[in-house]
Amino acid sequence: MNPALANLYQEVILTHHREPHHFGPLPEATHRCRLANHLCGDEITVSLLMESDAVSRCHFEGHGCALCRASASLLTDAVWGLSAESVRTLSDSVIRFLRSPPDSESPVGIGDLVALGGVREYPSRRRCATLPWEALLSALMTPLG
Repeated sequence: MNPALANLYQEVILTHHREPHHFGPLPEATHRCRLANHLCGDEITVSLLMESDAVSRCHFEGHGCALCRASASLLTDAVWGLSAESVRTLSDSVIRFLRSPPDSESPVGIGDLVALGGVREYPSRRRCATLPWEALLSALMTPLG
């Protein structure tokens, strides 16, 4: 395995893929969005329970490649307790980072999410990592009933 590919599938990605955090339905969700990447078959639903304009719970469901599942798992850890505005700011930062050239600096404040940065070496795989974040942003705008 070449070093760039090893970087892409570093241990944190594989761990979150094998043992995703907060995977499963969230029946009491107040916000939800399902998005799909038809090019590779990834399909993710992000569900949020918003209380007092803050994320009190976040889960995801669906299927996808290791990058998509790991990104969704990392997302669920990163957004708990954040205000809607902070979720938007973080999501925008992560999406910009993942779409940036491989030699770009990591933005301040994304913490462990920098582990997804290896995807920048593979433009065709960027959508796999950004899909959960795009679903999160859409979920914020999609309150249920």
